Amino acid sequence: MKIKTALALFAGLFVGLVVGLVVGAVAAWMLAAHRPPPYFTSQPFPRAMSQLPQWHSSEPAAPDSVEEQLRSQGKHWVRIAGEITAGDYVQDIFEGRLGQPKGRGAIGKVVSLIVGNNGGPVAMVDFGRNYSVGINVTELSLVSVVREDK
Repeated sequence: MKIKTALALFAGLFVGLVVGLVVGAVAAWMLAAHRPPPYFTSQPFPRAMSQLPQWHSSEPAAPDSVEEQLRSQGKHWVRIAGEITAGDYVQDIFEGRLGQPKGRGAIGKVVSLIVGNNGGPVAMVDFGRNYSVGINVTELSLVSVVREDK
């Protein structure tokens, strides 16, 4: 009787080990085969996209926002293709974002880049007015700030 118990225990441990290895191997394969694409780049815009009119919120930007400060200095911005990095100006392309303070504006400056909870890149964007927020890079457009021609 002791031999049967010992063999059953050994067989159970062996089957459990094999099943665990198979499940682990399948999980590792799925993670490796379904890796997300490289991050910290914005979607490239066609050349014609930079000629589109500026995005404007239905609410005007406050005087102490980054957007309005640029305008008061006689500057405007155009969308460009490229990698978003710290120090870049970006435009929030998601109209109607909830929970934003009044007068925030659409233009901000990237303070830093981090990896978000979903594994995607998140830019910490300073919109002025003592307000910074993390936004998915896919919801931002890189912009070039230029002086108005007079």
